[in-house]
Amino acid sequence: MKKTLLNIHIYVGLVFGPYFAIYGLSTLAFNHGWGWQNPSRISVEKTLDLPSGLEGADLAWAVRDSLGSWGSIPGKPQPDEAGIMNYRVRRPAREYRVRLKTGTGEAALSGEDYGFWGVVKGLHGLRGVDGSAWANTWWVYSEVSIWALAFAALGGVYFWWDRVAERRIGWWILGVGTACSALMMLYMAT
Repeated sequence: MKKTLLNIHIYVGLVFGPYFAIYGLSTLAFNHGWGWQNPSRISVEKTLDLPSGLEGADLAWAVRDSLGSWGSIPGKPQPDEAGIMNYRVRRPAREYRVRLKTGTGEAALSGEDYGFWGVVKGLHGLRGVDGSAWANTWWVYSEVSIWALAFAALGGVYFWWDRVAERRIGWWILGVGTACSALMMLYMAT
């Protein structure tokens, strides 16, 4: 039984360890401002053959897809009196601005690509992105990773408790870590 638990502990760590590495990197990126400097510019202009009968968000999604992009469209885009529709498309590491002339089908997409650090930051807390089945699986990996961490932590305590010679130093380390965490939370709360 102990050998089986140890193997599960090891392999769960190997499968879900990369998630925690990405989460840690994204935290560092947020704290140090990495990834928002010098984005590369994106620009696409096309005249689209728009499907008839589409309005608002449905039209915005069709234009997004026709321009070869994917991402969430916040709000409910509507054309103004002149028939021009302006809206944003957001996804990890990229944000586009779309300008569509509904009468002629002329569409212009412009935006910024924030590269690797933008992706890492974008994955931090990502729950899903419209238009991408693959990106929408990230939240499942996040959820399972949290449960795997809880299992690994409990397994680690079990294996530590079994090593009688290391219990004393383990208690000290656990106590110091807990005290430091509690003091930091108290400091932040005041």
